[in-house]
Amino acid sequence: MSVIHDLLRRGPTSLRIPLASYLGRLVEQVAMLTRGEPHTSLLTSSLDPELEVDSEVAMRVGMVVAQLVGALLEAGRSLHLRTQPTAGGFEVEIASQGGVPTGWESGSEAFELARGLCQQLGGSLLAGAESMEKIEPESPWTARLVIPG
Repeated sequence: MSVIHDLLRRGPTSLRIPLASYLGRLVEQVAMLTRGEPHTSLLTSSLDPELEVDSEVAMRVGMVVAQLVGALLEAGRSLHLRTQPTAGGFEVEIASQGGVPTGWESGSEAFELARGLCQQLGGSLLAGAESMEKIEPESPWTARLVIPG
């Protein structure tokens, strides 16, 4: 939480935060705390450089992203982070191989907290394997935060 607050405090003085640079710095900080290195080869990203959000939205989205990225990096998983604008807001997607991250099963405390943060913004958290069949250990797993404008 303090990392998120610190990044927002050091950001631009306006109330609009460039989401790509904010999430990029946040993920580097999470990697440093989780893996002891500022950047990890386990991460790829496609972040929309034009996407800007309100600082309150950035804080809540950052909390969800930091928790998910930390859980995936702790497990040594590679991941892909993507942002994109939508007709009425934006999406943040975190994709990984290896099934559901430990502690992020549907109904778990971590999942419910993240979903609650998204709901506070009028959005949703969608998570799961590409197939709703039994999730295999190496299945692709995706978390998608859908936040209205």
